[in-house]
Parts: sequence; structure tokens; C-alpha cells
Amino acid sequence: MTYEEIITYLTQNGEDKFKKPYLIYGFETIYGLKITDLRALAKSIGYNHELAVELRKKDAFEPLFLSVLLEDPLLVSQETLEDFIKKSRRSPIVDQALTDLILKSKHHNLFKAWMNHKDVLFRYGCYATSSTYFRMTPLDQIDVSFGHMLLDQIKTTLLDEDIYIQNAMNNAVVMAGLHVPELVDHAYEIAHHIGHVMPLKAKNSCNIQSATDYLDRYLKEPKYSRVAKLKQTQ
Repeated sequence: MTYEEIITYLTQNGEDKFKKPYLIYGFETIYGLKITDLRALAKSIGYNHELAVELRKKDAFEPLFLSVLLEDPLLVSQETLEDFIKKSRRSPIVDQALTDLILKSKHHNLFKAWMNHKDVLFRYGCYATSSTYFRMTPLDQIDVSFGHMLLDQIKTTLLDEDIYIQNAMNNAVVMAGLHVPELVDHAYEIAHHIGHVMPLKAKNSCNIQSATDYLDRYLKEPKYSRVAKLKQTQ
């Protein structure tokens, strides 16, 4: 599939109702496709670095999302990953595609160095990738000392960050508690400390996020928690 064919496909299949969630990120173009459709399209194409490069030249949500999916994790460069962080603007491209690419790449520890980065986009990348790291990385490969350090960092800096990073931090606390047995107690401690975090959407008193509430709700559910799943098998 060529670049032109992809843009034609996006133009013909986009719907206005799917554009709204991404308007807050300020992309020049949003075509309005579902994430599942983008994944299916990328799967039909396969890894294609040259096509990925062409797609990320355009300041548009869907082409950039596809560009991430088309990069081979075993070949992607650190420079490309950093370029993606900057171009993705803390959008769902990071959480739903880029974090996976980072962790599967040979630069899989890169995100740890972004925790104190002066650029908010990279700090967001650190916390978003940490959530995927806690949830997906085999337990014998998880750096628990990093997990404790990240949780302590969240405790001391959350109020200094904007709502985007606060939400990413909140999610990282939840993922640490649900999926890494050694971090459960620490995650609860931090969750109690940070309290409620306002969401990016529907900002009202009835829709606030509490890491403690999430941990209480899902920590005993094997479907949602690796910690619960492990306890079930013991």
C-alpha cells in the first residue's frame, strides 16, 4: 500500500464522530477513524520503515499512529522513538502504540531516563510507558527498584505537573499496584497520598479518578490484575 493509497483510505473512511476525542491535542488533521481500524490496516501492511517515515511527515493523528505501528521494534532507532514522543503530543498514540514499540525495542530502558526530563512530552512518555511496563513485562524482568523510585517521584511532584501528566502518573500507580506484587503496598501508599485526580475529559465532581478506588476495585480480580491472578494459582 502506498502513502497516497493510505491517505485516500483515511479520507474516505473517516467519520466526524470519531474526531472529537483527539481535538484537544491540536493536530493539524484528524480523519476520524477508530483505533481498531488503524490496527487492522497496519497489520495488513506489515513493518515498512520507508512508509512510516512518509506518514509521520504529516501533522495528522491517524498517519502518525500508523507510522508507529509500521516501525519494526527490532530496528527502530532511539532518534525515531524520541521523534515520536515529540510529535505525538501526549495523545493516545503514546499510550496505545508507542509505549509498546519502546518496550519491544532494543532501547526498552530509554523511558526510565525521561522521568526528570525538562520537556513535559518526555516526562509524559516516561509515565505512560511505565504503566505498560508494569502491566506487560514479565515479573522476573521488572526493575523493582525503579518502580519504587517512580512511585516516590509521583508522590513528590504530581502537584507540580499539568493534568496530562497527573493522569499518566495516576495510571502508573494503578498499574504498579495491580500487576507487580512487590509494589502493591507502595502503590497504595502513594494512591492514598495523591487522592483524586481530575480527568482529561468531562471535568466535573462526578468524574474524578482515585488510584485507591481502582486498586480496591480490581486488585482481587484476576481478569484485571496480575497480582490477583498469581494469588489465584497459589
